[in-house]
Amino acid sequence: MTRKLLVIGYCFPPTASPEAFVTAKLLHHLSRQKNISVDVISLEALAVAGYSDFEAGRYAKEHLNHLEEIAQPQLVRWMTGLSRLPLRPDRWVLMHCVVKRRAREMICANNYDVLITRSQYHSAHLVGLDLKKEFPDLPWIACFSDPWSGADHQKTIPLFSSWSTRQERKVLEAADRLVFPTDGLRDFMTNALFRLISKSITLPHSFDPALYAVDEHLARFDGAEENPVDEVIRFRLFGSFYGARHPEILLKALDHIKVPKGKRVSFEIYGNPHEAYKGYNGQRSSASSDKVEVGYMGIVPHTEALRLMGEADFLVTIDAPQDGVSFYLPSKLVDYIGSGSALVAICSEGTVARLTESAGGTVIKNFDPAEIADTFQRLIDFPEEGKKKVND
Repeated sequence: MTRKLLVIGYCFPPTASPEAFVTAKLLHHLSRQKNISVDVISLEALAVAGYSDFEAGRYAKEHLNHLEEIAQPQLVRWMTGLSRLPLRPDRWVLMHCVVKRRAREMICANNYDVLITRSQYHSAHLVGLDLKKEFPDLPWIACFSDPWSGADHQKTIPLFSSWSTRQERKVLEAADRLVFPTDGLRDFMTNALFRLISKSITLPHSFDPALYAVDEHLARFDGAEENPVDEVIRFRLFGSFYGARHPEILLKALDHIKVPKGKRVSFEIYGNPHEAYKGYNGQRSSASSDKVEVGYMGIVPHTEALRLMGEADFLVTIDAPQDGVSFYLPSKLVDYIGSGSALVAICSEGTVARLTESAGGTVIKNFDPAEIADTFQRLIDFPEEGKKKVND
């Protein structure tokens, strides 16, 4: 007998966002299983992200039964387009009634076996909360990728934040199962309450090895011809910077690195633009041959990013500095691990450091540009030392 799943999440390809790609890989695997049929309700393309990733969209829909993309009413489209909209848990709470109405219709027509809601964005869980009241016998799984309340990058808004926190508690109590990518996030959100812990599952983010197709020849930085006698070392960083995460310390560190004679070193940055990238738009940071060639390469489709990861010598991630142990798990780190390239993490103690060390990578737990520069200098001087653990 076929088991039918209804998944509600506001990020799904072709929407181009990390959460969309995480969800796509999970559901791609689920929908390939025998006797499982998956329907997805998401927002229309371009609603959440500024552009679409159609290659990832084809991958995501390959085994799905149906993808229902909900269009925004004109007034909602205008309101969600406003910057700094002070709504909690997020601006997509404005789509609550529209999504709930369509989900109710689909549940009545299809007799689903399981309802799954995914965040980001957390307002999708509020739809699940209302549907659970209407269909109490329908098992509900709530999946979380990031904190709801108390996230270090989210400002507190009077009234809205306190209301959102109350809704979070209702969701955690009402869902039949809770799913988190790390034990740290589980403990943070459940506050170690036994009744919540007992129905929680830790399900790490995953990668799909089939998506890492390495080109026959490596992409060349800035289209420059390379001297065949030079050893070329490529560092690449993927992702966006927001909140307490900044690229400035890394860029300052790279300015202090001296490239040995007979080597060329490029550092390529992919992702959303940032103020710090001005002057690095695909251009070399210096005409001097002993400097690292730094370039901001823009946004690329997710599957192309995975291919570029596989072609890099070192993949770099920068976590936000914080006191104590960090439980955050950036999904790109899992993609990095899947690529097989060597990892370099600038991070606090916690999940990122532990996974990077487990993968044989290099961890820099000091956010001082001088120490970062020293570590990168050693990787450039002795690249095989930095990569040998990965290949062991």
